[in-house]
Amino acid sequence: MKLRNSGRLAALVLVSLCVAGSAPAPLSVAQDRPKTSQGFVLEAGEHRLQDILNSAAEFLNRNYIMPTAELANAANTIEIQRKLNLDAIGCEEVVSQLAYVKGFTIVPLDPLRGLYEVVSQRGQRVAEIGINPLHLSPDEVLRKSRMKVQVLTSVPLKHLDAAKASQQLRPFFTSGGGRNGLQFGNAGNQRSLLLQGYASQVAGAIRLLREVDKPEREAFPKTYYTQLRALVASTNQQANSLQAVKQRLADLEAQFAALAPSKTKK
Repeated sequence: MKLRNSGRLAALVLVSLCVAGSAPAPLSVAQDRPKTSQGFVLEAGEHRLQDILNSAAEFLNRNYIMPTAELANAANTIEIQRKLNLDAIGCEEVVSQLAYVKGFTIVPLDPLRGLYEVVSQRGQRVAEIGINPLHLSPDEVLRKSRMKVQVLTSVPLKHLDAAKASQQLRPFFTSGGGRNGLQFGNAGNQRSLLLQGYASQVAGAIRLLREVDKPEREAFPKTYYTQLRALVASTNQQANSLQAVKQRLADLEAQFAALAPSKTKK
């Protein structure tokens, strides 16, 4: 096996804060602290999925609880044609994709402490895949759309009705059926739509909702009616003026005709 982690543990520099009453540093999620600064290296060649997961767990400073017996199946090997050198985000994305291709999903049990479970999509614990989704904002889902993990988010709507939107979107995102389909819902709020599914599916639904969540356009805007009425009034006025001119011309022609015989007699 040619899988390895390049580089060593980066030196940690501790800076003492001498200012009294300074706020403590916020907790950081374990996957944001890779153990090396050189990247996660996946060499070209054939690898066992279990070895990839073990190396990723070490690199991301995580603990992966894995179904060893299921992963030991000879079918769970992956061949890489070109070497990959990934950062922490890339490692998380690619490893989740490789696991998904082989029928496994990485489920976050306690992300703050770096505890995850690798669950078979055909095993006895398959229900766990949807029970522990990552709770993310819509923008966070879009940033993590390449990850093959379950996420849950609430999408605010400005103009669409949540119930109607879910009915119209459901046929496009539930074709996979079961746990592979996107789930829709709301908590009694017609201006907020709940979405749960794999990050790529949820991200696609978010993009579509943002594209169509716009004010309905009037077939014939009210301003057009105002302009049309003004045009009709102007046309009628011009028509009336023209009719008056024609009537005046007719009167003058009649007067001229009445004067013509008297001139002949003289």
